[in-house]
Amino acid sequence: MEDQFDELALNPDVIIATPDGLMNYIIEAEGMSLRTVEYVVLDEADSLLSMGFAEQLQKILLQLSETRQTLVFCATLPKALAEVAKASLRDPKLLLLDEAISSDHLSLAFFTVRPDEKVAALLYLIREQIGLGQQTMIFVSTKYHVQFLNVLFRKDGIESSMLYSDMDQDDQDARKINISNFRDRKTTVLIVTDVAARGIDTPLIDNVVNWDFPLTPKSFVHRVG
Repeated sequence: MEDQFDELALNPDVIIATPDGLMNYIIEAEGMSLRTVEYVVLDEADSLLSMGFAEQLQKILLQLSETRQTLVFCATLPKALAEVAKASLRDPKLLLLDEAISSDHLSLAFFTVRPDEKVAALLYLIREQIGLGQQTMIFVSTKYHVQFLNVLFRKDGIESSMLYSDMDQDDQDARKINISNFRDRKTTVLIVTDVAARGIDTPLIDNVVNWDFPLTPKSFVHRVG
């Protein structure tokens, strides 16, 4: 934290921070002012709210100049986000890149299998139906499922990458290495949880597999969108 405080003291042009991290700095740094900030970007704003950062965001926005421009990016528009926007933004404009729930070019397939056949069905799907030459992202519900499938694939000779939410705490380089391997096609399978997958830029995905079904329609949009 001290290194980050030192960097902020140099008056940088751009600050990239989590809401709680920025609030901690504002509290610790005497005389800290955000009045000169001209632009504020809230990326994955719906996710920030679902993670409980609404109060911190409102406190931060109240410390900014009323003349600043605020840009909010999100895949969905929940009621809580609309309320924050109404309270904190002046004359907001809404831009929708795609009003459809999912792309017209999206092909969906469902497979009904018994629980004891689920692992074998996934291996068959990846090897025989999809093929190892295509980029496939597999969504599971917990990091333990991520680790289980990663071991399973590697024992079966399938090179895979994995991401879960607290991977950065276990190994700060692991997340970067796994994403890089998948983007560089050193691995063609990426196993992830919903939280870990947020913010990943992987434009060349060929297939998305929902090993564990998403709990909400919003989660489905995040996965396949």
